[in-house]
Amino acid sequence: MALRLRQLQVVHRHGDRTPLLNIFKGSVNARSEEEETLLWGRQLPTLTQLALLRSKFSVDMGSEAQGSFQQRPFGYLTTRGIEQMTERGDRLRGFCKNEELQLDLVTPEQVQIFSNAYTRTQLSVQALLGGMLRDQPQLNPQVSVLPPEKDIINTYPVFPEIMQMKADLEKDNAEFAAREHEMAPIKQELMKLFPAVDSGQVPFTWLTAADYFVCRRAHMAPYIPGTEVHGDATEKHLGFRFHQFYSHRMILKLVAGRLMHNVLREMQKALWDHSESKKIVIYSGHDVSLLSVLRTMDAEIANDISFWPEYSSALALELLEDENGKFFVRVRLNGEILAIGDAPSGLCSPDRFQDMVSDHIGSLGD
Repeated sequence: MALRLRQLQVVHRHGDRTPLLNIFKGSVNARSEEEETLLWGRQLPTLTQLALLRSKFSVDMGSEAQGSFQQRPFGYLTTRGIEQMTERGDRLRGFCKNEELQLDLVTPEQVQIFSNAYTRTQLSVQALLGGMLRDQPQLNPQVSVLPPEKDIINTYPVFPEIMQMKADLEKDNAEFAAREHEMAPIKQELMKLFPAVDSGQVPFTWLTAADYFVCRRAHMAPYIPGTEVHGDATEKHLGFRFHQFYSHRMILKLVAGRLMHNVLREMQKALWDHSESKKIVIYSGHDVSLLSVLRTMDAEIANDISFWPEYSSALALELLEDENGKFFVRVRLNGEILAIGDAPSGLCSPDRFQDMVSDHIGSLGD
């Protein structure tokens, strides 16, 4: 059966980044805090590199878009991250060629790019576009950053009740509570060993703890003595926590609902051959964005608690048409076809795909 790619929607994680915060903040040794800042500052792209990256694909912040959340150099895309995202774009360009989606025939009106207010997600998709559209001078789409109340990628600020639901789940779910109890000694140890937490500068979170280990391992940065032994357990526990969170129907709906409703809308417009239908839609987000989206489509990989999307991971949602005009949906993660729902081969009808997703996030009016 010959299938042609009629529409490509991509949800991707940003590239390699620096830690979210200075773990030595508030340290009794002020030099340690300064050295940490210098360490991560060396990983950042130069201003010239940034200007080049931003020169073709501008960012439209909108009149009331939210500001950025990072304090340089923390939480920023690294030079390595730019390289990763450019390579991801190169792969997508090759994929479109193989699937006969001719980029030279795509018009600017048929491309839509979304990011949230984080600088790292904006730069990531700009780098991705640089690779994907390097041979297409006629395509220089803007990166749209929606106002906070309309954000479809990072909805945590829109729905503050998500955090309370998470806290309630930790207490009320027996398995969750038991696992937290098991991890309590490691938590207490890390709270003492992380200067920023021990000094009261920042609260302890498992996300921050895992972030510390991931970033240091990626850049072979030295660990605070006594912490390295807890790395594997911390990262596995974070995976368990988000598996539990996104198994909760309302949390999943609030986190992924807006994005997936947009995916379904764009898919439907393409099926109807609507005048405003898009050929390419890209959503630049985070690891937790991918985790939640995978859960909405019953992706088999989402059941694996040990799974965590690597930097620059890209989920491709393909709308395909056969020689008889029949449409199918297929999903790939980093080029590998995923089993979704009751479609182990990865192929399902658009109606079935919509039903699977809607079963998790409700209809648009819910």
